Amino acid sequence: MHDFVWGNQMQMQLVLARLLDQAAEASNGLRELRRQNRRTEFIQTALAPARDRLDKSTYRKLCAALALVISTESMVVFRDVLQIEEAETRVVEEWMIRVLTQAALLESRAKEGKPLRSIFQRGTKKQKYG
Repeated sequence: MHDFVWGNQMQMQLVLARLLDQAAEASNGLRELRRQNRRTEFIQTALAPARDRLDKSTYRKLCAALALVISTESMVVFRDVLQIEEAETRVVEEWMIRVLTQAALLESRAKEGKPLRSIFQRGTKKQKYG
């Protein structure tokens, strides 16, 4: 998803600008055009291996949070606001995804009354970032 959004950033920004214009027009009583939701299916597919470890409400929150991470809007913030290069953007995106997923898994464990020991230490390589 990162490659698609970053590789097509000019087109994505133009689409985003047009959609924001349409939303502004809709607030003036004109017909509102809804954005397509292509992210949710992608996110749900990516989370499929961990789905049974997440309770319903935590899963919904995680899907919503990840939709913000892998979006045209986040690319605009990284590139235009923070002026971060693509390589660093990818590192930060991967970090956000990992941290959000870890938090969701821990939250679900807590709701089930299970111990909150680190669920990521077994079989997970430590990665160097930064």
